Amino acid sequence: MFCVLRDAFGNSSDVNFHGSYAIADDPLVSEKERVQLTIREIWKVSGYRFRVRDNKIMKTGYKTRLLCCQDADRKQAARPSAKEGAQRRDTVGMKRYKCQSRLRVTCRESGDGEHVIVIRLQHKAAHIHYYDVKMPADAIAMLRANLEWTTPVSMVGKIQASFPHVTAAQVHSAWTEMSEILWKRDKNQLTSAEILLREFTADCELFEVPREEGVEQLCWGMKKIAGPLRGKIVEIGFDATCFPLLYCLLSTASSIQIGKRKKALTNWAKMLRNVYGIDAEFIHLDKDMAGIGMGIDTWPIAKVQLCYWHLDDAVETRLAKNKLSTTPYNAVRAHAEFPFIDMVFKPSGRADHQEYEGGRFDETIRNDPTARTDLPPDTLFLRLKPLNGVSTTSESESPAVPGVLQDPNGLNKENSAPTVTDSSPSVKSSHADVENTTSRSGTRVFCPSDLRKDIIVMMETHFCAHPLIPGYAPPNPPGIKRWAVKQMYEYCVNNDLPEVWAYLWENWYRDGRWQLWARAPHPQIPRLKTTMMVESHWRRIKRDFLHHFNMPRVDLLVWILVKKLAPRYYTKLDHYLEDKGRFRQLPSWRKDFKAAWKKALKTPITTDPDRLYRYNTQPDNRFLICKHLVQGVQPVSPLFFLEANRNRTSPFWAHPSLIPLNSTEPLVATEVATRDLTACAIPGPAPPHDTTDQPNDDHDDVVDTTAGIMCQTFTETLTEHIRMLREFTDGLQYQIQFQDHRMLETLERDGAGFLRLARNCLDRERRANSSRSTANAMFYRTRPRPADRNT
Repeated sequence: MFCVLRDAFGNSSDVNFHGSYAIADDPLVSEKERVQLTIREIWKVSGYRFRVRDNKIMKTGYKTRLLCCQDADRKQAARPSAKEGAQRRDTVGMKRYKCQSRLRVTCRESGDGEHVIVIRLQHKAAHIHYYDVKMPADAIAMLRANLEWTTPVSMVGKIQASFPHVTAAQVHSAWTEMSEILWKRDKNQLTSAEILLREFTADCELFEVPREEGVEQLCWGMKKIAGPLRGKIVEIGFDATCFPLLYCLLSTASSIQIGKRKKALTNWAKMLRNVYGIDAEFIHLDKDMAGIGMGIDTWPIAKVQLCYWHLDDAVETRLAKNKLSTTPYNAVRAHAEFPFIDMVFKPSGRADHQEYEGGRFDETIRNDPTARTDLPPDTLFLRLKPLNGVSTTSESESPAVPGVLQDPNGLNKENSAPTVTDSSPSVKSSHADVENTTSRSGTRVFCPSDLRKDIIVMMETHFCAHPLIPGYAPPNPPGIKRWAVKQMYEYCVNNDLPEVWAYLWENWYRDGRWQLWARAPHPQIPRLKTTMMVESHWRRIKRDFLHHFNMPRVDLLVWILVKKLAPRYYTKLDHYLEDKGRFRQLPSWRKDFKAAWKKALKTPITTDPDRLYRYNTQPDNRFLICKHLVQGVQPVSPLFFLEANRNRTSPFWAHPSLIPLNSTEPLVATEVATRDLTACAIPGPAPPHDTTDQPNDDHDDVVDTTAGIMCQTFTETLTEHIRMLREFTDGLQYQIQFQDHRMLETLERDGAGFLRLARNCLDRERRANSSRSTANAMFYRTRPRPADRNT
């Protein structure tokens, strides 16, 4: 009947069709569903889409009346939006035609165990076929089948190959809506996330931390990771982690309490310490004072180590600004700690009480002793370069001399008027080139561009200096600090940078700040230099998952962390904790370490008899090696680059392959504790020295696993497959009587690969057995391939 209907639409523009057919009863298909299947078949053979006008349930069946979707006389009125404040759009729909359409499909019982399908169709004008822009059910099924482990971008090409009319926006919208079933449990994001975490009891442990008033906080731990690592963690990094132990979602927007963020983070960190037994020696943080206070309160004996990347970025950003007003400078305290600091060398302008690295100032610098209130706010101060031949007095008796004209416009940008203070350069700055601190227009700047790099390089050197690295700085922490402060102070004095010195001292070099970023105060050298490697954890989430959503919710983030990323860490942690007998999936730093070792091995050593050699002349080296140390040991075996781990104290590298040239005994790290050695075997919580320009994100790689050992023989496995296929083909034979196209489409879509294999094998067998059709060509010799004809 459907073939006749197709011919009718092909032969005439005015179609008036009436037909019927009988079909066997199917308890799985209702009369309404049978009508819907028939309507779908009419759409296929006619090319026109019909929309439902009304439905009617009859005593013996079901009837549906429909109209052509492109009928101009039957166009539906636009429905007003139910959203408040919604504006009516002027979107133009599809083209319409005067086709005077009408369709009626009826399914009723015949009384003989069959149903009769009756079709009455009228369509008066031929027009362009209906172009469906909706997501087909099969495309939605493809999305749903791959919903949990795919992204919209990866599914667009696959769906458009089968359904070219589906756009990428439709795929993205459908994928976003369907994925809500995986992670959305409530309209409130935080409530939904908490409900979701309670469902993941096998992976997570929800923590009830004390909450401050007005603070929204949700904390949970990854117990499958924290359990095996109990007692083995030496260094931890906050804001992210190589092996995630604990997460904290925090919002303090509605709280007015002082120190609210620090208290909330401290409660969270203490939960981490108490529940999982984290007794870290190094805590790597950024320069946020709330996080620093959290680390100090939770682990008072641990070394808080600021990320060098954040330090470098903060200093470089401030030096690039031309704002002269800077952090309030206490010259009396600086001189009391280091007498070589001249109390007269200080900024002449008014201080900015809001400028503190870390977001807030400490109690020790609440008052600015340099501020002057006895002068009018519009007073300008001139500091002139001393005349040639004028003798200078001592530092303590140096009189105030005029100097450089301060720019009132630059200070007014900070809503702070310049003031006059008795300020003059010290003896060492009497020969300073004042032009170095002025721009081409003659306006004084905070720090000239040609001096910024020198300050950054010096700070990195001060950051890396340590008593375990001999010959470069004094061999004790107090001496290293004095050396670093003096070097930076003299540089600022010689280049007439009082504002820069005030900023550096109050934010980085004074007591209380130096201990936060310099390595020297601690007897060991941590392996991490920055938190760039650990922050790639969040970078992966943002780039691979969250960017697919518009304003992603908190519960979606929780689901991604627990269900998308955590399984990879579980597999990787198991790989590192258990000996697999192979050197696979090693961290990427080992490749860089091997290259650095080989380079140092090939670098020639030049001897200068007039210069005393200093061991390890590059304390900022990523792996703490140099050509002298590398060439001072016998050639190492390849296992060294696969097994060696850097210690936090000397010797920095210990391995049976490391044998000095004048000895037969390998280097042994006798001072390294057992806990430290165990942690070294886990590149996650105790990774090697990191770099700022090459962040290591190998911990996010997908971990491949070895297939399980097969327990069945070849004959048993193939026999089982044959038995299953025979049962399935018998079931397919039974489906013919029901004429259900949905089953056929499912078979062709999901079994496309197997059907293609079956056709290829049967075609090959047919060609091999077809001797009769090829008997007359048995003596025909085939020609060589085109590529081989001239050879």
